[in-house]
Amino acid sequence: MNNKFSQRLKELRKERRLSQEELAKLSGVSFPTISRYEGGKRDEPKLTILKTLANYFDVTIDYLVGDTDIKDINFTSEEIGRIFTKLDDDDKRILMDLAKTLLKKEGKE
Repeated sequence: MNNKFSQRLKELRKERRLSQEELAKLSGVSFPTISRYEGGKRDEPKLTILKTLANYFDVTIDYLVGDTDIKDINFTSEEIGRIFTKLDDDDKRILMDLAKTLLKKEGKE
């Protein structure tokens, strides 16, 4: 069981000031299932439910299941700069090379 998923789901629900019952209705999952997810007593949901929850809370699935601490992919320039400055020089070069490759692939460079 993914304890991070349990924590994140509960945290996001509380941020929206929703009860477990309300989240259950919005997500199409039963109240006992939401309760078990938050209590860490049930494995992560199927991908379709993860997508529904991530879309509702406007976060990525990776954030929801604890694979990243970045909530959404719509980064601001400040966020990108902050992350970039934390990298060592070798990692900065790798990231820049990757970004250039992706831009070429998409025909944007």
